[in-house]
Amino acid sequence: MKSKFVSILTPSGGLNADIKIILSDLPTLHSVSDIHAYAETQQCQYSPDEITLLQQSVKEASFLAIEKAAVALYQFYRLSNQWDSFGSDHINLGFFQILLQTPANAPISPDDTMAFYETFETRLTQYQLQDQTQDQLLHFFNTFSFEFLGLRISSSNPEHINLIFKFLMIDRALLTGIYDNRKLFILAKTKSGKKSGQFVCFIKKELMRTPNAILAMAAFNSAHSRELCLREDALRTIFYQKWAPVFGTKQRYTLTPEFSISEGIKSHALSLFNVTSSEELDAIKGQLIKDVGETVIYHEIGHIVVQNDILPTEVCPLFESTQVFGDNILLTLLEIMADFSPTFNQTKGAFQNMVDVNQEDPTRATRLFYLYLSDIWFYDTPDTFMYPYSDILSLTLLRYINDDLSINFKKIQFDLQFDPATPNQPNGKKSLVSFFFKTATTNATLLRNLIESLPFKINNNERDYAYIKKLVQYNFTQSNTIINEESYHFLTKFWTVMMHNIIEFTDQKSEIMHFFETEQQRFIKQLFVFSAGKATAEQYQFDHRQYIFDRFISLELSQ
Repeated sequence: MKSKFVSILTPSGGLNADIKIILSDLPTLHSVSDIHAYAETQQCQYSPDEITLLQQSVKEASFLAIEKAAVALYQFYRLSNQWDSFGSDHINLGFFQILLQTPANAPISPDDTMAFYETFETRLTQYQLQDQTQDQLLHFFNTFSFEFLGLRISSSNPEHINLIFKFLMIDRALLTGIYDNRKLFILAKTKSGKKSGQFVCFIKKELMRTPNAILAMAAFNSAHSRELCLREDALRTIFYQKWAPVFGTKQRYTLTPEFSISEGIKSHALSLFNVTSSEELDAIKGQLIKDVGETVIYHEIGHIVVQNDILPTEVCPLFESTQVFGDNILLTLLEIMADFSPTFNQTKGAFQNMVDVNQEDPTRATRLFYLYLSDIWFYDTPDTFMYPYSDILSLTLLRYINDDLSINFKKIQFDLQFDPATPNQPNGKKSLVSFFFKTATTNATLLRNLIESLPFKINNNERDYAYIKKLVQYNFTQSNTIINEESYHFLTKFWTVMMHNIIEFTDQKSEIMHFFETEQQRFIKQLFVFSAGKATAEQYQFDHRQYIFDRFISLELSQ
């Protein structure tokens, strides 16, 4: 039987009603591979020219939707001067590159800066956002939609957009994540793969992104698919900003230990590639980016291990909910534990991967170690909020560096040993992961006790935590949310709402901030003793940063 010809577009240029229904119907989009396969099931044909027109329309609409959202968010940042925790420099750099479509290795000139602001003002007017207030801009960003040929799809449903891309055979993907309690969007060309049993989305080319998708964030977990997303544009930018200038800037970094040690670590890392010049560095660029990307991926996989196999179910949701208060020791602890995750159910963190690589290729494993060390050294940057992170990891990594700069991978392997039932290791020695575990669980108990003691006030009525908890749970039942205090998903929702209630209905935010500061100081002091020994810590009067600088200089890891 000869298949019939069916038009995709109406005479006025809109979508045929049947095609519109198909693109609106998630079960249909899930059930077929693409438009040609669907046509076969319907015994019909679609015009190749009309398919091309539809593809172009969807490509353009998706690009413009993300660009408009990006412009709205950037304008919000400008008007409010609230640049989220990563600051204006990171946001400006990433948005500059994507708005002007400049390559990662292109230097930024004054003319480029002028062109950026001119382009931004043009887009602001083009999208009729120039007169919007801060609240209006933020509302638009949080609720924007994708529209093409009469079809409207909310940005809160990226899966629907990606199914349309698949159905129409469009080489695009919409990636979403959450950072600093704000959604981020990236429209990109991607490729899928697997690492350590986990699906990984390799973002090959970013076509448009929102300004909060900063380039310093080389990977993230997709908010809708839970895929690990690795950003190759971000890795290339990091290479050109951090590694490419190494051989031309040595003389600049001899004044302070922050800079001289940073350069010394980078130089030693490059020596493990047998690189001594800019030309040789350019030749191994691909391998260096691959090595950095590998560690980034295993960091993200490590979060899965921490969440599922190390910490009790409640701890991660509780800690993650504290993002509303900004960067703090609990979030830092989760990040570090991800890197030191041992192997569970075929998944592992960054340092377990280094230990495994060391079995086959000790030089590459050592390279991975020093590349990682360079990546956690923030003392030579203006990102002061990252200094405690550098403190903790520098104290930790110094445990493994021998006097000849080789790495004690056996000690790392010991430190990765962990059994929640028996956190203390044989001979009375405790592994690093066990130490982190005890710190995390203790802090979770202390924080929960603090929250449960807070006084709340609603409509001038004094309320306690138990009342607020019942109110939150009641609201969940009204929205058909299943209450299960053993569910990671539920606890994430619960603690996120509870933290917002603390901000809105108590005047005790300072108590929470004081808790973070006190526990950070306590943890770093304990780690100093754990890593360097009590005698050394006391000799330095617990000035951990001076010890860090002195130790790296004594290892001759400075320029």
